Amino acid sequence: MKSYRPIELAKMFNLHSNTIRFYESIGYISKASRKPNGYREFTDKHILQLTICRHILGYRYTNRHIRDTGKLIIICSAESKLIEGKQYAQDYIKIIQNEIEIAEKTAQLLHKWAELKRDTDNSDSIEKFYTRNEVACLLGVTSEAVRNWERNDLIKSDKRGYRNAVLFNNIDLDRIRIIYMLRQTGYSMSAIHRCLMVYDKGQTELVVAALNKTDERELLSVGDCWLSELKKLESAAEEIPLIFDKLKES
Repeated sequence: MKSYRPIELAKMFNLHSNTIRFYESIGYISKASRKPNGYREFTDKHILQLTICRHILGYRYTNRHIRDTGKLIIICSAESKLIEGKQYAQDYIKIIQNEIEIAEKTAQLLHKWAELKRDTDNSDSIEKFYTRNEVACLLGVTSEAVRNWERNDLIKSDKRGYRNAVLFNNIDLDRIRIIYMLRQTGYSMSAIHRCLMVYDKGQTELVVAALNKTDERELLSVGDCWLSELKKLESAAEEIPLIFDKLKES
């Protein structure tokens, strides 16, 4: 069986050799055997485990659900829990696909919003209301995150339900999706607040500038970039079950 030094694996994956050692120390790859001189000796199995790590950790986009499930996959590969890991990989793909669906809807809303066209599609539909928990579940965030957006005046609602619980309608949900997307792409609370304030005031010429962008096309690319990153992540995720099959054969 061929063996590899940490520096050789590092070159294969464009990482620092200390990163390989770190992955081993935290259980992201299985422990390497040692040569008589004490040097680590990695194998083809470690290459497959590292491939899974990089398919999950090598992309910019993440959120709580994606990150937590990805970690479970990595641990399973390191501990040779191959059947369980492959099932987590299938769950991981579904989570990413759900996130892509959210991203596509949000990108459409962002385009409308950037062009300052208020969405009137909901005006003739039956109004539906959502609690904080329901909104949080739809977006894959915590209810505290939604509450935090309220505290920062990004979203307000005077609608109340059972036990005076705050309720959001479809228009509120569209706005929350935009807030969520902008947060995911790195915009600060203050930048989003500025943008929403000028939008609410109808100051169309200031909406893009409020996000510290110089061109409306750049604002639109926020949604497009988010979506393209997710699709890269999906493509990498779809290869993971096949890597588990190779681990089983190794």
